[in-house]
Amino acid sequence: MVVNVRTQDDLRDLLRNRATGNWNVGISTEPKITKVRVFNWDTDQVLKGDYEPSRSARDANNDLIIGISKCRIENFRANERWFDIFQMAVVVYTPPVAIQKSNGIVTGILRDTNFDGMSQNEIDDFFRRLIAEIRLRGLQKIVLKSGGIPIPDFFRQWCQDNNEEIEIITEDEFNRQYPIDNDILWEDDLFDDDQQIDLRD
Repeated sequence: MVVNVRTQDDLRDLLRNRATGNWNVGISTEPKITKVRVFNWDTDQVLKGDYEPSRSARDANNDLIIGISKCRIENFRANERWFDIFQMAVVVYTPPVAIQKSNGIVTGILRDTNFDGMSQNEIDDFFRRLIAEIRLRGLQKIVLKSGGIPIPDFFRQWCQDNNEEIEIITEDEFNRQYPIDNDILWEDDLFDDDQQIDLRD
C-alpha cells in the first residue's frame, strides 16, 4: 500500500532527513505500507520512495514520522486537484499501481495485487482507493490479472461512466504484454527532458 501525504513543508528538507513530519497513521495500517509519496501543497512536485520502518517512529501523540529510503523529488502532473479527489484529507492510501505508456495512453497495471483473505469491505475499499489513484494520475486504462478477481459493480460502472478501459488477462499474457522492464519507475519519465528535475538522497 502507498501512503500519500500532502504537506506545506519544504520537500528538500524532508529529502535530507529522509522522513516526513508527524502523521495520523493507524498502528494496524503501518505494516501494510510499502511506498511513500509526499506531495507539496500544489501537488506539482512529489518526494517518493520506499517506506523505511527503521527510520520511522511514533511521537508522544502516537503520530507516525514516516521514514523513507531510495527517495527523490520529482515533478508531478496531477490530473485532478487534490481537494476534488480527497477533500480535506492530508493522509490517504492508494494501491501500488505500476505505470506504462504506449501510443500516448497511460496504463495502470496491478501487478502484485492479492485479494486472498480480503473481506468484501476490504475489496470495496481497495477499488475506491484505486479510483482515487486513477483520478490523480489520469490513467486511461487499468490492467488486472484474471482468475476470480472480485471487481465490484460500482467500480465497473465508474469506469464505464468515465471512459476508463478495464483489461483482464491471464498471467502469461500479462507478462508478455506488460513486461516489468517497461514499467515507468519515476515521474520524470513522463515529462519532457527540459521539464525534469532530479533531487535524490
